[in-house]
Amino acid sequence: MKFKIYSHRFAENIVKDDLGFKDDYEELINVIEHIKDFDLEDRFKLEKQKRPNTKSLSTAINGLIRERLESCGWNSESAIFKEAEYIKGNTSYWRLDFAKNDICIEVAFNHREAVPHNMLKAVLSTEGNDMLEKEYISQIGVIITATKELKKTGNFDSAAGTFDDFVELLKPYSFFIRCPMIVIGLEGLETFYIDKKTKMPVELTSQ
Repeated sequence: MKFKIYSHRFAENIVKDDLGFKDDYEELINVIEHIKDFDLEDRFKLEKQKRPNTKSLSTAINGLIRERLESCGWNSESAIFKEAEYIKGNTSYWRLDFAKNDICIEVAFNHREAVPHNMLKAVLSTEGNDMLEKEYISQIGVIITATKELKKTGNFDSAAGTFDDFVELLKPYSFFIRCPMIVIGLEGLETFYIDKKTKMPVELTSQ
């Protein structure tokens, strides 16, 4: 997939220049770049067979990223805190989607009201806490989300947060988000789109 990047607190420079981050970051970028439209369309059709009410590409993208990162040794659903009350129940709320060495990742296609919490998960993972013992400690956070174009062609919910929402909030929240952070916005589809009415893939024909 094609994507755009917003770098907070020089995060992009750090992951490209610091050998402690470079290999893991390049691994992540390689995974994203090798997700093709035909992968997404095939995965969407499989998801549709399992859950006929599937309407967007969010599950398909999440699934492909998960499988390919896990095959590269990334941990999924890593707990931020050790205390049981923050592990059981709504596990995703206090867990990182993916983590490896010093990088943590959130794949965020949910409601725009969740944008601040998705960003603050990286802060919780990178900073110390006097009241809770940490399970996983990282140094840089990465958010993977949809651009407005992907939101449209992938038929995401109208209330879903986008790349622009994360970038907009990072500025006023910068005082609280002291860790380096990269926001990756996945670009729109090039060969098909999910029809809003039929909720099925429609091929794009070249003019």
